[in-house]
Parts: sequence; structure tokens; C-alpha cells
Amino acid sequence: DATGEQVESIDAAIDETDRLTALVGDLLQLARADEHPPPVPVDLGLLVSERVDTWSAVADSVGVGIRAELPDGTLVVTAVPGAIEQILDNLLDNALKVAPPGSAVVVGVEAGTDRHVLHVADEGPGMTDQDKARAVTRFWRGSTTTQGSGLGLAIVDALATASGGSLSLGDASGGGLEARVALPVATSRSVPADR
Repeated sequence: DATGEQVESIDAAIDETDRLTALVGDLLQLARADEHPPPVPVDLGLLVSERVDTWSAVADSVGVGIRAELPDGTLVVTAVPGAIEQILDNLLDNALKVAPPGSAVVVGVEAGTDRHVLHVADEGPGMTDQDKARAVTRFWRGSTTTQGSGLGLAIVDALATASGGSLSLGDASGGGLEARVALPVATSRSVPADR
């Protein structure tokens, strides 16, 4: 049936357009991470709560729980403007793609004296040590069964580095992967006087 073939061709073209649009968006994020303004003080705890709330609908749609585990008190770090939101969006997107239904994604912060550590842990299949080492390489993808450009962790790494921090990948306690982003604690010199 010619009409059925045309519909399939149109659907394939739409899928390819969506894929290319996402790739361009990822490349723009990466370019912005490479050319960044100076870091500014940001409330890490507030941003974690906001992003977890935003991503809860996506988590619900795939049958995965999502929660924030934050210590008491204000957690102010210095980061490139918009970096924390992009870091969380990339890490949560990755975690929710691999987390099996009925599992949980946990976003937490460990308070430190000179660095606070943001961590996102899932209960997915995890990564081998070799894959963890290659995961921040631009365009590397661990699986060809999930959609993506292979830029998410490269963007996270670039934004963490631009903010004076670092990204590390490890095994989550319940299986799966834990991404850890260490960010500098804002000093009294870096926090605006009106805070």
C-alpha cells in the first residue's frame, strides 16, 4: 500500500529530524560549556530540589521513582551560570533512560568544607570500568539501543571543569551507576553582600 509506505517514510523523516535537533542542542550546550562566563555563587540544594521536581513527571511516565536527599542548611557553590541545571538535566536524562521500572533514581548532595558533591545514582545496568573511563569522551555511547548523541557526560564534564569542579563515575550502592560532581563551596568573597 503506497499510503502506508508514505506514512512510514514521513515518520522516519520526523524521527531523524528530532534526532538531529537533539544533536544540535547538545552541540550548542557543549560549545557554551567550552566558552563560559566566570563562575558565580548558586544554591545547589535549591537547584537540586527544583530539577528533581521538574523531572518527576518524566520519572513517573517510565515507572521510576526519583527523590532528592539533601543535608540541612544552605549549600552554596560557585558554578558557571546555568551549569548546575544542565548538569542535572543531563545526568537525570541518562539515569532515567537506563533505570528499570520500579527502581529509583536518587539525587543527593554531600556537604564538604571546600567542595560539595552532587551525586545522581540509578539502579540500571551500570558501566564497566573501561566504559566509565570512556564515557566522557565526546560522541561515545555505551549502548546503541538508547537514543542519544553521546554528548551528555561530555557536557557534564565540561561544565563541571568550567565551574572549577570535576566529574567522576562509580558504582551505585544498589547496582547501577553513580555520577559524582564535586563543586567548589562559595567563599564569603564569592557570595554577594546582599545575601
